[in-house]
Amino acid sequence: MMLYVYGVVDSPQFSAAVSGHEGAIVFPVACGDLAAAASKLSGAVEPEVQHVWRHERVLELLMQEHAVLPLRFGTCVSDVDTVCGELQRRRPALLEGLARVRGRAEFALRVAGIMAGHSSVASSDDRASSPLPGTRYLQAKAKIFHERALVQAAARRVRDTLQPYLDGPAVAAVWGPGDGASAELTASCLVDRDNIPQFIHAVEEVRRNHRALDVTCSGPWAPYSFVSMRAAEAER
Repeated sequence: MMLYVYGVVDSPQFSAAVSGHEGAIVFPVACGDLAAAASKLSGAVEPEVQHVWRHERVLELLMQEHAVLPLRFGTCVSDVDTVCGELQRRRPALLEGLARVRGRAEFALRVAGIMAGHSSVASSDDRASSPLPGTRYLQAKAKIFHERALVQAAARRVRDTLQPYLDGPAVAAVWGPGDGASAELTASCLVDRDNIPQFIHAVEEVRRNHRALDVTCSGPWAPYSFVSMRAAEAER
C-alpha cells in the first residue's frame, strides 16, 4: 500500500468528500496549516485517460474551496512521514506558491498560423548548384537555421500582438515554444477567477481582430505552469 499525492492545499482539512484513484477517499496529510491531498493506492496508476481525468477532477474539486499547488500525475510516496517531511522541508516555497495561485486558475492558449504571410526559404536544386555532398549538407543546415529564425521572429511578433489583450485579465503568463520546432505559440495564463469572463472576452477579441491566427483556449485548469515558477519567469 502506498499514498498517491494529488497536490498541496492551503488548509489542514477538507470540508468536501472527494474520491480519488480506485475510489479511495482523498484525505489531508496535514503539516501545520498546509496539507497534501492524498489517497491510498494498492499499486501503480497507468497514464490512461480515465486515470488522468481522475487526477484532474480531484484537483478541480479541491480548487473550489482551497488554493492548490498541483503535483504531476503519478506522484506516489511510501508513507505519511515522507509526505510530512517534504511539506516541512519545502514549506517557505509552498507558502509562496500557494499565495501566488490563491483564487486563480490556469488557461492554456495555443496559437497556430503564426507564419501567415511569411513564406519559407524557396527550394532549389541543390544537386545542380552544389555538386559536392559536403556543400549540399551545409546548405541544408543553413536553410533549417534560417527557417527556424523566421519562426522565432514570427512568434515574437505574435506574442507582442497578443500581450496587450492579455495584460489586463491575466496576472501572469508563461510563453513557449516558438522555438522553430513548431510554427505554433503557446501561453499558460494565470487568471483571477473573478476575471475569467474578461479573459475569455480578450481571447475572443484576438480571434476577431486577427483572423489569420488560429487561437484555441482551454481551461480553467490547475495552475501547473506556476507551481515552481520564479517571479522572473512570469511576464505580464
